[in-house]
Amino acid sequence: MYRERPVVRSLAETYSANSLVTDSAAAASAWGGGQRVENGRLNIGAEGRPQTPLQTKLKQARILTGLVSTATITHATPAGFAVTVDSRGKEEEIARQYASQGVPVLLGGGSKFFNDALKATFR
Repeated sequence: MYRERPVVRSLAETYSANSLVTDSAAAASAWGGGQRVENGRLNIGAEGRPQTPLQTKLKQARILTGLVSTATITHATPAGFAVTVDSRGKEEEIARQYASQGVPVLLGGGSKFFNDALKATFR
């Protein structure tokens, strides 16, 4: 017997708060945090207030997460799902936030941004 299933649709707009051309920091933040941000920022709203990234929300819900990237793990695209920083170029700060938040899985390049103390955190 055929049962009709409800159709579920959604729309996600990931354009930035300050430009017609969206960079990966703004796009990942919009997708991972649910609000538009200016190009170059990670989960900092257009008004300057920090937004809660998706990884934090999932951790609060006791859902295990991880980030996997073919670029450096501290690149804006994966970072947009887990950190809050005012400049995508602050890759050492991104690495520190990953460590302090205890992101359980990080796969990608960029080990140079994790100092010896942070490397010990992930062992």
